[in-house]
Amino acid sequence: MDRKNEAAQELIAPTVIPIGVARHVRVQFRGSPTGAWRRFGVYSRRSQAVACVDRLRAGGYSARLVDFQRMPVAG
Repeated sequence: MDRKNEAAQELIAPTVIPIGVARHVRVQFRGSPTGAWRRFGVYSRRSQAVACVDRLRAGGYSARLVDFQRMPVAG
């Protein structure tokens, strides 16, 4: 399996549950120190997101994690 397909299988879509959006970790990146942060992927496991950030940083990008423990749903 190539790296692109492997990464695609790790990604998830945030799921809405009755009390809000289920816990997930987003990975954001930017190509320059003053560039806007853009979403790269969403993961259900923090370890997967950390590995993704490590790969992005090794590739020369700025990368960060954004943890979502639980977010209320707008009513």
